[in-house]
Amino acid sequence: MRILRQAAILFAVCVVCEGISALLPFPFPGSVLSMVALFLIFASKRLKLSDLQETSGLLLNNMMLVFVPPFVSVVNYLDVLKSIAVQFLVIIAVSTVLTFLVASAVVSLVFRLQSRFRREGGVSHD
Repeated sequence: MRILRQAAILFAVCVVCEGISALLPFPFPGSVLSMVALFLIFASKRLKLSDLQETSGLLLNNMMLVFVPPFVSVVNYLDVLKSIAVQFLVIIAVSTVLTFLVASAVVSLVFRLQSRFRREGGVSHD
């Protein structure tokens, strides 16, 4: 019963955010609004992470099922993909390298900021 309650909470947040997304005067994904809403709900401490832990774990463990249908539908367009295979692979390679570079730069920046904060007498975790 607990998993159903948790799933209902997640579903309700998603439905509300999809509705908000439909009302916006510009296109904005409801799924992104849902993530922001969940973040704000957790940050405001109206909900704890443990309140959704079982259902989120179940969803994460079965995430593969979400990606199978789109992958199977790609098979219908293999002729199109073959015609742009080189461009497609270049885009994938460049975006992967850029993602790694940006991620490493952000991690370096966070480490530097943390060490500077500690040196300047930041909050003690004793």
